[in-house]
Order: sequence, then structure tokens, then C-alpha cells
Amino acid sequence: MNPVTARPLAARPVAANTVERVRAAYAAIGAAGRPEVWITLRPASEAEAEAAEIDARVTDGADLPLAGLVVAVKDNIDVAGMPTTAAAPSFSYRPEEDATAVARLRAAGAVVLGKTNLDQFATGLVGTRSPHGAVRNAWDPARISGGSSSGSAVAVALGLVDLALGTDTAGSGRVPAALNGVVGVKPTRGVIPATGVVPACRSLDCVTVFARSLDLARKAVTTMAGPDGHDPLAALLGDRPRGAWRLPPGDSAPGDRAPRDMAPKVAVPLPAQLDGLADGWAEAFAAAVSTLGMAGVETAEVDITPLLEAAALLYGGAFVAERYTAVGAHLAANTGLIGTDLDPVVARIILDGARFTAADLFADQQRLDRLAARAAAVLAGFDALLTPTTTAHPTLADVAADPVGVNAGLGRYTNFANLLDLASVAVPAGTVRGLPFGIMLTGPAGGDARLAEIARRYDQAPVDLLVVGAHLSGQPLNHELLAAGGTLAGAAATAKRYRLLALDTTPPKPGLVREAHGGASIPGEVWRLPAAGFARFMAGLASPMAVGLVCLDDGRDVLGFLCEPAATAGAADITGYGGWRAWREALP
Repeated sequence: MNPVTARPLAARPVAANTVERVRAAYAAIGAAGRPEVWITLRPASEAEAEAAEIDARVTDGADLPLAGLVVAVKDNIDVAGMPTTAAAPSFSYRPEEDATAVARLRAAGAVVLGKTNLDQFATGLVGTRSPHGAVRNAWDPARISGGSSSGSAVAVALGLVDLALGTDTAGSGRVPAALNGVVGVKPTRGVIPATGVVPACRSLDCVTVFARSLDLARKAVTTMAGPDGHDPLAALLGDRPRGAWRLPPGDSAPGDRAPRDMAPKVAVPLPAQLDGLADGWAEAFAAAVSTLGMAGVETAEVDITPLLEAAALLYGGAFVAERYTAVGAHLAANTGLIGTDLDPVVARIILDGARFTAADLFADQQRLDRLAARAAAVLAGFDALLTPTTTAHPTLADVAADPVGVNAGLGRYTNFANLLDLASVAVPAGTVRGLPFGIMLTGPAGGDARLAEIARRYDQAPVDLLVVGAHLSGQPLNHELLAAGGTLAGAAATAKRYRLLALDTTPPKPGLVREAHGGASIPGEVWRLPAAGFARFMAGLASPMAVGLVCLDDGRDVLGFLCEPAATAGAADITGYGGWRAWREALP
């Protein structure tokens, strides 16, 4: 499960009554105070009328697998009767038909509530490049939501909708998922037709799904999947370039057919390729790798240099010319609107794409082909690559100070996927310092079902937790572990590199601190918790306690209680007593 926990999000009501769900959603939207999430919100009466029709059809026996669910749609995807703007009012048009993806969701009983804000023309990973305002993060309004599918991710994270559609060219369906603590599924290119989607890069774009559970996200993808006779790229699903990373022998392809039964094998980057992560994220990623191992997944380090080099081509090479092909003419004809209607950073990126020649594009395509072959060789035999979804969680001020540089860093592990024709799923992996941390599984084209299976193993894995104080057997907080379904795995002790402090809390709690040099072995216990129980337990974890990797005296790394550095100021060092119980017994 998660190395550290995400705060609880609003769950979808159990009631199947679609009208009630729609009314509850509009009430939540009104109470949320987040107008920047939406560009166009559908009149509630109109949505309720559609919901009533769905309920009547279900009563009459219609099979509507998404009945009772409400959906938000990124505003570069057509919804009939609602303007499509791509976050540029001057670009607005009113489609007469739903995009294929939207039509298929609605046919299955889902109700669309509105169109969500985005980085203009789906260009950006920050969620701030919109004349409608920056979409603030669902957890911390001072931080970015991530883009370009910013409004869709936040609408799901705040519990305003059950599902939301985004798009992904460079990571826009995955980075916002990680930064808001939800699931983001980017299927194999072409699984969901892009008919009715304003293109960013037509040959690379994917329709994506945000949800608060992997199963619901996958259900939505399955509902929308399959050629529609209009998107020519969707019809080419089985035609993959020579040298691409292939599914391991015996696996399924494409889409949702049952994957092979043998244990998955997952690649992870070399430690040096995780440099530059936000404080605590490398440790959280290491915990995620450990959790996968507990779930029966084999992991091995590989050199992902060819993937990282391919990622740099997306914006640093001629491929950006396709963005100019998509909307460059509109920008070029409306340069007077740059700074008001048109975002200046987006305009600069797209207009710059016009400078590339066909020769430049062919040269970059040749380089990409060589990198694809190198990547395929590195990843041969692996079912997936596991990485952090992104690198950091910037503030709005960080992006304002360096809009291009911050954006570029966020796509380190996402930019290569569509260029190399890979599928991805981004899932929450808890929190670090109270903010969401996410991991991502990326695999070969057609390996969507295998990625989902590995993600489920991660989510359902039991968790071993080292406790050294108030949660020990017989101590005041041990009942919390028992209530979470925990069982005692046995006594344990840390490696000789820790100190134990007595924190000024009620009830008394210890602070375990790792030392760069010296330290002692601290005795404790390892408790094993089921995944769901660990999530419940962590949801109640109070400051200044935190959970991170702790090294045991037998060389294993397990999750364990640590404490925030600020809490150690003035705390008594009780290391010399030989453990929490010994110190408590020595008290007068």
C-alpha cells in the first residue's frame, strides 16, 4: 500500500439514484468555493432532467453500467451543446455532437456536469496557464494542481465528480493525478478514439481518465475503448513500430484481455536517475518498491537513460511543430490577444514550433527510433517500469518565478510515454509532508491490463510497520494497530544509526531520528497491517508523527514511525535507556 497516507476523500454515494447523485454533486460544487475548476458548468436543471431519464431507463431494465455516476470533461473535448474553448475564449466553438469518448460514457448512463479548466491548448503540466485563472491544488491552495488536465483532476480529488476526462500528450493525465492524490489512467495510444478532441499533438494525444479508484477508472476506459470509424489512429492500434518495447511472452494485447499468470517483473530506475526529487520523495519511492516486493512483484534496477533522452525530444525538438499544426494558425492570427485571451507562455511554445523544417522532424524521428530500440533492449522481459509520477510539488509562486523551467522538470518521467507508444497508470502512494505522492507504472503498448494488475497488487499488499513507542504491545496506542487489523510479526530493532527522543505530546510519544554518523540500535516491534487497514490507520496519524523507511539491524528496510524535525527541538534524548519501555519504567 502507501508509504505514507493520503487524507480521506469524499466517496461516491452508494445510492444508485442518479437524480440524487446529481443534486449532491451540485451542492458539493457550490460548497467547494473552487470556481476556477470549471470553464462551463451545465445548468443543474438540465443535468437533473437527464438523470431522471437515466433512472427511468434503469427502472425499465436498461443495462447502464455507469448509471449513478457524474462526470467532468476537460474543455478541449467536445460535449454537445456546450462550448469547447481549450481555455482560449477566442477559440470557442459549440459542437453539435459529443466526442466519441463522451458519447460512450453518456450512453452507459453517466451524466456530464460541465467542462473543466486546463492549461491553454493542453500545453503545460502546471495548471496555471489559463485566462480563467490557475487551478489550485485540492490539498493546498498555495500549490499547483498540475496540468494540463488541472480542473478534471481537482474535480475528482475534491469529490465533486466520480470521473473526469483529461488528455495526455506529455503527462497531462498523470502529473495532476499525482499532485492531487487520485488515479490517472493513460491508455495505449488509440485505445480511446480522439474524435472530438482539440489536438495538442494529434499523433500523440490520448484521452485519459481520473478517478478515486483504479477499478472505476479502468471501467470508464473499457466503456470508451474501440475504434469509432472516424479517428484513423484508433484504427491502427495493432500496427506498432518495429523495435518498440514488446509485451513479455504469453501476455495479452491489446487492452483488457486476461494477462498471463506468472509473477510480474518490474524495472526501476538507477538511484542516480532519481536525483532531484522533492525532499522525502526518494524515500517514499523506495517504500513503494518495497511494497511491490511484498506483493510478489520482482523488481530490478535498469538504466533508463534512453527514456529520459527521448523525453527531452518532446519539447526540445521538432515534435513541438505538431502543436503549431494544431492551433498555430489561430495564435498567429490573434497575436494582439497574447497576454489577455491567449497565455503568453503557451503562445511562445506553440508559435516557436513553426521554425522547424521537415528535415528537422525526420532527424528527430530517426533519433527517437534509435532511442526506442535502446529502451526496448533495456526493458526486454519486464512487464512495466515503475517511477515516481513526477519530481516535485511546486507552489504557484514557484511557477510564476520560472514558468518554463518548473514545467520542464515535472515531465521527467512522463514525457517519453506517448513518443515511445507506451501505456501508463498513475496511482497514489500516500503523502510526504502532508502532500500527495504518486507512483507510475509504464508498459508496452497493449499492456494496459497488465499494468492494472500490478497496480492492484501494490494497492492490496500488506504493510509491515516498525513501532518503537506508544504503539508497542501493551502501550496506550496499540489498540489503533489492532483496530486496523494488525498482527504482531515479531520483535525487531533498528540498525545502529538512530536516536530515540521523548516528544512533548499527549499521550507521550517517541521521536525516532536517523543519524548521519553514530547512533544506536533502538528496539521495537514489526506489525503487519492489511492494505485497507493501513490506509485507515494512516488517515488518523497526527502531527508531528510521520512514516518513512527505517533500516533494521538485519539489513531490511521497513516502514516505521519517524517524526518531523521541528518536533525534536528541546526533546529529551532517551537513547541510552535502551528503548521506550525501559525509559517509561525508569520514570519516577
